[in-house]
Amino acid sequence: MRPRRPFIGRPTLLVAVVALILGAAIESQPARSAGMANAAAPSARTASLNVNTLAAHDAAILAARIRNDARRASGSPSAEVHVETGCCGVRVLTVLYRARPTRGGKYGAYVVQLVTGRSGSFTSAALLELRTARGYRYGEPQTRLLYQFGLFRKAPPNWGITTYPANDTIAPSATPLPPGATKQLTPAELEAAFSEALTVLARAEGRAPVSTG
Repeated sequence: MRPRRPFIGRPTLLVAVVALILGAAIESQPARSAGMANAAAPSARTASLNVNTLAAHDAAILAARIRNDARRASGSPSAEVHVETGCCGVRVLTVLYRARPTRGGKYGAYVVQLVTGRSGSFTSAALLELRTARGYRYGEPQTRLLYQFGLFRKAPPNWGITTYPANDTIAPSATPLPPGATKQLTPAELEAAFSEALTVLARAEGRAPVSTG
């Protein structure tokens, strides 16, 4: 795939592609919060659906949310919307939200991205929370990756996710996937990770100050 311009934060974007290269199944690194590690007993929804069915449902929710964000953020002085196209019908929709500064005067941004294939089929989605310089613009290097959630489609019917805790500084050569063991996710753990992602997405839409971690 050769987009017309580079994706945001070259080390952090298109986590789906990196995970696919690694051949991961539905996997995750340790989550930033304890929500995933201490996932509650499966709800009625998770008890009746397998993990791939849940992932497909979550992907549909996330895709609709990102498209709606792009419509609402268009023209906003505190947000940017970008559309990139590549070969084979690949389309990348990116929404950047510049967060309000923290009480300590630190700046940050949120990036949400939807990658679709031919006929608009879901390929991957990513949500990033970044520490940045003031007035951060699309494509500029960030100071620190604070949070990452990626949901991507593998060979049908399999899906995968990646998450990133607030424990590292991003360098130009850094890998999007932090070191550490991966694990097979249960439906309850997938739902916990997805629930946290929706919480971060709501903060992005409200331009909430980024985490201080």
